[in-house]
Amino acid sequence: MLLFLVITTLLSLSWVQVIKYQGVTIYPLKPIIRYLSYLMIFYLFYSLPFSFKSFLRVYGFLIGVQFVVAIFEFVVLNDDRPNGTLQNNNHIMYVLAVFFGINLFFHKRKLTSMLLAAFAAFLRGLGGIVTITSMFASFLFLGRSKLISKIGYLALAGLIVPVLLVVYSERIQENSDIFEVENRIENEIPGGGGSLVWRIVTWVRHVEYVNSKNASFFGLGIDTSSSVSPYSTPVSALDPHGDYIMLYIDYGLFGLAMYVIGLTSVIFLFYRKYGKTKNHRYLAVTLIGIGLFCGHIVGNLLTQSTLWWMLAGQLGIFLREDKTKIETA
Repeated sequence: MLLFLVITTLLSLSWVQVIKYQGVTIYPLKPIIRYLSYLMIFYLFYSLPFSFKSFLRVYGFLIGVQFVVAIFEFVVLNDDRPNGTLQNNNHIMYVLAVFFGINLFFHKRKLTSMLLAAFAAFLRGLGGIVTITSMFASFLFLGRSKLISKIGYLALAGLIVPVLLVVYSERIQENSDIFEVENRIENEIPGGGGSLVWRIVTWVRHVEYVNSKNASFFGLGIDTSSSVSPYSTPVSALDPHGDYIMLYIDYGLFGLAMYVIGLTSVIFLFYRKYGKTKNHRYLAVTLIGIGLFCGHIVGNLLTQSTLWWMLAGQLGIFLREDKTKIETA
């Protein structure tokens, strides 16, 4: 209930900011309903006896559908960056990244995880790879597995990294203009070049725009960062491709701080539980949280409904089962 009150208060305050800068509009109802749907899914799965096994089957079916459609787009439609049934390839990769974390860290399904990582490499999205690699790297540092097990994971990474370098070679070459970023910021040239460069230029211009409106503390209002919003910023035709910048635009330093504090608190809470119990499922939640924390830097995960419905459902079931085990212990 407290979580619901905090989130609805923040969303309501953000709607007031939209009215302040844009006038009266009911458009914010759309993103507000989207965000509240995540809470609804969480409470639904927490309250009702959905099994984790059934949930994973549904999640796996979703990934399977994306795989079939993406292969069709790549082979038959000659689409170099297939997007499955979602808006673009990064959207699939965020959903895929969490499923990767569940399979590898919750259930230790190494073969399935390798296949998921291969699918992610095929999709070639930046945000998803950042999310997956940050989870895997954090596991090597934070996990309490036996040394021989970690060596095995490192050997696996040694085989995968060269493949990723080959697959992403074109993307890496695109970002060779990173040394021009200062010049592009000064001359306000956000488009073209490598994806990382135009991200940085767009981020800087968005921050400058928010500051020019004296909206740094509470932001410009919900969905101002969205390119499909009727009151989107004039800075770029694309979303900022970075959730921390998106949060700053929409909710200001206040909303950004609330989210970062909330996410890091979840990460530290579950890692402490892992340290006390040695239960690998607490570590799994920690690693998925770290993956999200890193993925937020270069992608817009917060607006991806499919991803957050899956996350909310998974967390709801996990907390319900965890509570039941404690009560029956």
